[in-house]
Amino acid sequence: MTTPSQPSHCSTQPQFDEQAPSSSKQKNKNLKNELVIKLIEPTIIFRGDAPGVFLRGDLILNLNKPTNIKGIEMEFVGKTKTFWVSDVRHERNIYSEKREIISHKWQFIIPQVNESSIPEYPRNSIFSIKQLSSSNHDHINMVPAGTYTFPFEILLSGNLPETINADLGHVQYRLFAQAHRPGLLPKLTKQIDIEIIRVLSDDVDSEGIVLSKDYEDILNYDISIPNKSYSLGQAIPIEIKLIPYIKKLKIHGLRIKLLENTVYRAQNENFEISKVVATLVIENLVQNNLLQEVNEEDIGNTSYQSNFNFQLPNCNNQIHYSCNTPLIDIKHVLEFYIIITLPKNETRKKLRIECNINLVSCLAVGQNFTLPKYEESLSFCPCNPEYQRIAKRVLGDIAEDKYCRCNVGADENLLAATHYNCDRCGDGCKCLPPNYYDEAQA
Repeated sequence: MTTPSQPSHCSTQPQFDEQAPSSSKQKNKNLKNELVIKLIEPTIIFRGDAPGVFLRGDLILNLNKPTNIKGIEMEFVGKTKTFWVSDVRHERNIYSEKREIISHKWQFIIPQVNESSIPEYPRNSIFSIKQLSSSNHDHINMVPAGTYTFPFEILLSGNLPETINADLGHVQYRLFAQAHRPGLLPKLTKQIDIEIIRVLSDDVDSEGIVLSKDYEDILNYDISIPNKSYSLGQAIPIEIKLIPYIKKLKIHGLRIKLLENTVYRAQNENFEISKVVATLVIENLVQNNLLQEVNEEDIGNTSYQSNFNFQLPNCNNQIHYSCNTPLIDIKHVLEFYIIITLPKNETRKKLRIECNINLVSCLAVGQNFTLPKYEESLSFCPCNPEYQRIAKRVLGDIAEDKYCRCNVGADENLLAATHYNCDRCGDGCKCLPPNYYDEAQA
């Protein structure tokens, strides 16, 4: 657990961006007294054994008129909790445990403004984070109308558990900001949940899954899956290959089950739940359900192959992604059942094969969370649909095309076009991606 930290601070001086009085007054009328939290990365993603990821963004204070403010603060908190009731021998036991995972607090201050010198126009201002003494915190500042921006950031350790909302417990992260006003005036508050997800590194994920074994000198099976990890809502491509060691072996089909095994912990006790969350039945794994009779010299050298997709459920309350947290563990297992009949005495047998599979949040569906570099090719013009897709995943709603409008041409699916017709650059667009940080601050 990360213990509560001292308020963050830095020495950067406030910067003011003053606007013309007429436009400022009109803009103030449209403002609402509120706090807004704007994140640069809407979702925090830990990839593999990454040492950490920055949570960063802006806390924005909007005021439609001069307002007394005692102080502004924000806290990032992560907590986990489990709870269940157990009835054993007519005795009812309640198990519950809470833990704080991380706590970090920022305190912000707006430089004191003399009430008599309040300007008639608003200030769109960017302020630094400063540590407040108790005397400063108790002091009341008259803050002019306008928009005030407080940048913040914190490096989140890579060993933080991922967000999970399970049936009997959760891991949650939250940003909570408040602006204190004097007397009985209500505080301005804002809170948002922060989603942390974890995915395997590309090199580990691409190793895939291979299951291969001889079964009682009857047949050999090979089951292969391209990756170790899949997002909820995706389809898992599966290839199965059978090599018979005897003649006239009958195959009655294949059944696949996806099991979700959850372990909750509280007060040194464990509570386990196992359930089937998805199934697939294939009746004709082998045509005519019969492995053809082969010559003696070909036994063990003839294979029968089948390819199919196993559809994963979408993100919902019926299934959760895999996780390993202090109080909650969720693992997923694929179980394969192959039903065969031996030619001798028509004896039926069931082959049971299983493997672990890592499921991740649907937020990670097929996404590359790295923005293109400046020096990369023309295919990453800011107008390129692929660039816009990636930018929106990383920057959220602030990723807007402000630079130019390009038409890829007749084939809209051609994302890697060699040139564009661009209003800004003309034929053969040579736009490079904008500065991501500047875009996020815009």
